[in-house]
Amino acid sequence: MQRRTILVVVALLAMLWGHADAQTPSRLSFDSSGHFLIHGQPRFVRGVYDSGIGWYTDPSQWESVLFLPGGDVWGTRNLGSTAINMYLNYQQGQDTLTQVNAAFTALQKYNVMWLQTTNCFTNTSYTAIPFSADQPPAGQFSGQLALNSQMAGYYVMDECSDSSYGAVNLVPETQQHYATLKSYDPQAILMAVPIAAGYRDPKLWTQPASGGPTADLFATDPYPLYNAEPATGYPHFEVADYIARLRSDVPASKPIAGVLQLFKFTSNARLPTYVEMRMHAYSAIVEGAQGLFWWDIGANGLRNSSDNTSAQVTQWMAYLRTLVNELASLEAALLAPPTPSALVGNSSSTGDPIGWRKTVLQRDMTIVQSLSYSTYQWYQAELNALNAGDTSLSPMLHQASPQSGNIRTRTSIVNGIGYVIAYNYTNLAATSTLTWQSPLAQVAVIGEGRSLTPSNASFTDSFVAYGVHVYQVTPTGTPAPPPPAPSPLTASVTNPVNGSTVSGTTTVSVGAAGGTQPYNYKIAVDGTSIYAGTNPSTSWVTTTTTNGSHTVATTVTDSSSPAVAATASIQVTVANNTTAPFSASFSYPASGATVGGSQSVGMATTATWGQAKTFTLTVDGAVITSQSLTGTTLWMEWDTTKVTNGSHTLTLAVTMNGQTATATLPLTVSNGSTPPPPPLTASFTSPAAGATISGTTTVGISSSGGATGSRTFNLQFSGPTSVAPVTLTTTGTTASFSWDTTKAANGNYTLTLTVTDAAGATATASRTVAVSNSPPPPPAGFTASITYPANGATVGGNQSVGMSTTATWGTAKTFTLSVDGKVLTAIKFTGSTAWYTWNTTGTPNGTHTLKLTVTNSSGTATSSITVAVKN
Repeated sequence: MQRRTILVVVALLAMLWGHADAQTPSRLSFDSSGHFLIHGQPRFVRGVYDSGIGWYTDPSQWESVLFLPGGDVWGTRNLGSTAINMYLNYQQGQDTLTQVNAAFTALQKYNVMWLQTTNCFTNTSYTAIPFSADQPPAGQFSGQLALNSQMAGYYVMDECSDSSYGAVNLVPETQQHYATLKSYDPQAILMAVPIAAGYRDPKLWTQPASGGPTADLFATDPYPLYNAEPATGYPHFEVADYIARLRSDVPASKPIAGVLQLFKFTSNARLPTYVEMRMHAYSAIVEGAQGLFWWDIGANGLRNSSDNTSAQVTQWMAYLRTLVNELASLEAALLAPPTPSALVGNSSSTGDPIGWRKTVLQRDMTIVQSLSYSTYQWYQAELNALNAGDTSLSPMLHQASPQSGNIRTRTSIVNGIGYVIAYNYTNLAATSTLTWQSPLAQVAVIGEGRSLTPSNASFTDSFVAYGVHVYQVTPTGTPAPPPPAPSPLTASVTNPVNGSTVSGTTTVSVGAAGGTQPYNYKIAVDGTSIYAGTNPSTSWVTTTTTNGSHTVATTVTDSSSPAVAATASIQVTVANNTTAPFSASFSYPASGATVGGSQSVGMATTATWGQAKTFTLTVDGAVITSQSLTGTTLWMEWDTTKVTNGSHTLTLAVTMNGQTATATLPLTVSNGSTPPPPPLTASFTSPAAGATISGTTTVGISSSGGATGSRTFNLQFSGPTSVAPVTLTTTGTTASFSWDTTKAANGNYTLTLTVTDAAGATATASRTVAVSNSPPPPPAGFTASITYPANGATVGGNQSVGMSTTATWGTAKTFTLSVDGKVLTAIKFTGSTAWYTWNTTGTPNGTHTLKLTVTNSSGTATSSITVAVKN
């Protein structure tokens, strides 16, 4: 009875929604040319991902946080001045209708569409999170969203696993999810983001063999700034390759989008520069993208407080604003169909597209090899195919202008005016001459505030590594359009890093974007000028500034509006060594004196009294004493019988604040006949005899007796694996060596030590140990473990479950906990430990298996335990 009631309600709601759709213009759709239509109008999509804001029921709160300027750059986005038309907050998928409707009111004021989150991610089902769109009563939430003009559709897939990835295939589930959501709201556009690189096959999502579609709109997310930057630079060409691959796998009648990087991927990486952000955007467009998103402007991305400062957030939001607004100003050109035949010449072209692709693939492989082996294999597979005469793995050969070489282009014409987007695919600076189909009257470089003088139909320009230029070309006889308005001028201080400590002579580098080139820079410290001119870099002698906190600021003006300036500043701490020069000296005995027995030695320094300093006294290089004190004098008794009769030299070194002063004192020791030294001995101090060792182990060695002066320790290894001998020479009587036993096979090893003193006497010792190393870790490079309860424990009621991983803290990862294969929770965050309260009353009494799966960008690790449920 209950089931029939639900079906009747759903049917009635569907009738109402169908009626509403009949009266409501299309919200988001596509035309036959693959353009986005927003409320029936062709648009180039410009969207942002967001995270980390509140759940608001008041439209004014949404407007304040998203669109209005505010003093708190961490909480406000100021998107009202950024020409976006799509907003996706992947943490708002559990909002109530009241909250989403409040957001819709604010979005409608700024003509921005909303994508509702209800997605799977990595290898985790969308059902692991109670998304509002999927909660009962079936279709009610979606039906209400469908009535709003700002509802674009649903975000249903974020890099989810499939049959090319491994253990979990989420394609069938997403197909069913698609059908369900479409039954609630036929107008909704469903968006999916597959990985279009490496061993992943986007066609499994874009062209599933059976079972119906998974989504209407596909995007892919190349993030090339990963790990430490190699000497060759980051592989920004990956953006073009990802987009080209996805474009080749999606029918031309449907648009695709790029999801571009606006975050630090790893702690040792960095944010993209403005030039790189611009290259990412335009290379994606050249290779076929009809929309762009940036991931992400929120707490998990640009506003990640562990990675960024408020100054950086302000600067990069300004970069995003400049870029998005530039794209908005070019919307007509971006929507116009490509006309590659209008560009009849490109001097960067080799005339051999396949040969060009083979050349750049070899360079690409060199760059990516240290960053991602799967990407390296992807490019290697393409190169192998090309060498075999197969171009099916080379979508880049089918995108952009056929005239393209390293400088790849997209050309379109609007009202007789040509637009050429040209980007440098490589990390090599280049100059290229482009030739239009007819003589040109003028060439304006959009977004750079400059123009080029054409030579008949040709014009020449230079490209930095991964550089991009957008040209507005006016053929002779065509009325010239008004010059494109330059983007707002922005300034930045790029070096040193905000909050850093500097000393000595430091390079100060500043930057500018927008406006009209060339730029004029003024650089000041605490308001005092240290440079003015056109060079964006200068040297700052910090020793002319007091130690402590200082403000480094730049003021930038451009050539078109010198009265309008952009400013930026950072805070740094100057820390120079201000210790005055000092000296060391001996006060007793006199230089050249003859001494014997117990001899008093007086030492002194002119270093500041009361500051910590170290006195180190040696005889012929052998340390007698090393003492830390705050005074300026030191006396000690030296036992001269420990050295042979004859000439010796005492050396005093006094160190304070990193500076060292020294003094020497020649003496003659006379103690009658010198007794022979005790016999030389050799011994091991670690590891213990017969010990079992693993990993990197310290081998401690020692000697006693023998002649004074330097002695040599020689260590030999005998065992299953040949280990290189170690030789150490020291003036002391002990030494140590770190032995990486992981490079040796397991088994027994005999270590033989030979010590040779300054007189040539030798002594030996030996020790046998057992090497026992565990097998290497799994390929993913990390482990997962359930830390509580214990394996075999009896549990009941609300049971705490502790989870842990050795995956790098601070990187994105997903903890998925299941019982007997049923997912209990999926937690996506950057930490390395997590806790979950499991209500065991939903599980029958008896023995069950708890399984933890941890997934990040490098792979998956699992762990499981058995528990007995007793309620």
